[in-house]
Amino acid sequence: MRFIENSDKFDLHIFVTGMHMHSQYGNTYREIIKDGYKNVYLFINQTPGMGNSMDVIFANTISGFSGYINELKPDLVVVHGDRLEALAGVIVAATNNIYAAHIEGGEISGTIDESIRHAVTKMAQSLNYSQGYLQSIYKKQTGDTILEALTQIRMRYAARFLLDPNLTITSISQRVGYSNPSYFGEQFTKIYGIKPHQYRKNHIK
Repeated sequence: MRFIENSDKFDLHIFVTGMHMHSQYGNTYREIIKDGYKNVYLFINQTPGMGNSMDVIFANTISGFSGYINELKPDLVVVHGDRLEALAGVIVAATNNIYAAHIEGGEISGTIDESIRHAVTKMAQSLNYSQGYLQSIYKKQTGDTILEALTQIRMRYAARFLLDPNLTITSISQRVGYSNPSYFGEQFTKIYGIKPHQYRKNHIK
């Protein structure tokens, strides 16, 4: 995203929705704004505490993203992960004849997220480029693999969350996409050279 943001050949626009928009999940949309991206659109697709069902959230996201897409008219939509919002994104793109790309598809989890994830990947295959080809382009332009770049971004967010003493290491690992706190700790140590709890101790006086 940073590469695209700084390019004179592309315009980056970010549609932020879902759990990013709610205080009970940390209002993580603020982290995106802190990163200084110019074109960030915030959309609330659910009301916490109101018992929104998945189908209602899905419909709300399709409606909101459809209006956004029809105004913006992008050449490519990129979605990430296995949430309903990602599926809504590729459906809107496909029905508007817009290319779609899916990051981190194809994993096996045994939950409904797995079905959503594979549906998103199938819908996004209209891009007609292999995963390996896209990864090679990215590495050539940035020097990092896509996975390395994603890990660095996750750890940057984790470092910010560690400055909040009210958040546990386990909750932080989950916020940045790791279900296993031990593995999260290993990845954090690779980037920062120290374990998460030590990073927190060094930066919170």
